[in-house]
Amino acid sequence: MNQKKRPILVAIGDSDEHDAALRYAAEEAVRDRRPLRLAHVMHTPREGMFPEQLLISFAAVDLAASSLLRSQADHAAHLTRGAVPVTQTLRRGSVVDQLVELGEHAHHVVLQHRQQARMLRIFTGSTAAGLAAQAAVPVVSVPELWSGPSNQDVVVALDRVGRDDALLRHGFAEARARGGRLTVLHAWFVPAIYDDALVDKTDLHLWQAGVRVRIEAALLPLRAEHPQVDVHVELVHMRPADAVVERSGRSDLLVLGRRWASPRNAHLGSVTRAALREARCPVAVVDAVGSSPVQPSEARDTVSAS
Repeated sequence: MNQKKRPILVAIGDSDEHDAALRYAAEEAVRDRRPLRLAHVMHTPREGMFPEQLLISFAAVDLAASSLLRSQADHAAHLTRGAVPVTQTLRRGSVVDQLVELGEHAHHVVLQHRQQARMLRIFTGSTAAGLAAQAAVPVVSVPELWSGPSNQDVVVALDRVGRDDALLRHGFAEARARGGRLTVLHAWFVPAIYDDALVDKTDLHLWQAGVRVRIEAALLPLRAEHPQVDVHVELVHMRPADAVVERSGRSDLLVLGRRWASPRNAHLGSVTRAALREARCPVAVVDAVGSSPVQPSEARDTVSAS
């Protein structure tokens, strides 16, 4: 049965010091009975370089990379307790390009990003952003210091009310899979200096009420499809990037959207990029707009871009 499902692709970085991404992916794999595929990409030398110009030989690089990948595969087998198949692949070339290619055959991609305050490199924000902007499937970036799930709270950061159908659908599917709560977060911001000059308090309350009504209208059919999911709408007066990062400290998963600017590249907004750099919980980047409705039973396999 597992072999019929697309695997979760896990990008293995240059160090085994932290295993947050592997733990996250292993838990998902066991929960969804989905195979794990581990991939490590070796950086190729610059054009024109020869082995004698490098501090380490090509053979030594291959040996170290293979050893790292084997140890991580063993660790994944331990984390999943043999419940799902674990395979591995070693690639050479551009990290983003190779992961995008491998992701074409995956259900989604999981990688690890370093905490902003740390200097050790695993996968940088630019790698996560590059992959999220090009991969044909959802991408989940996990902070290296993430300690694991705590409250099963899935948060969807909603930008365009009434237009992010696939984003909301993905959030419902994730909350249902975890048996957790779904929070729909919408942040808006007016600098304090302009509050009295530009915004009448009565009009402000009416505007907020109108936004909530529009969000609830968008949620109505999804609530009917997922009656077991507890849904909460949260409107906050805060810079959107600050609101998302702050909320990540009280969440198990952030879900943010992307929009395709061309067949090969999606547009990642400043909020999504900030979350990929600074969020304190895993961040899933998925298509904001879907082409067709997905049945609840299919949601975990087909939502967004599978």
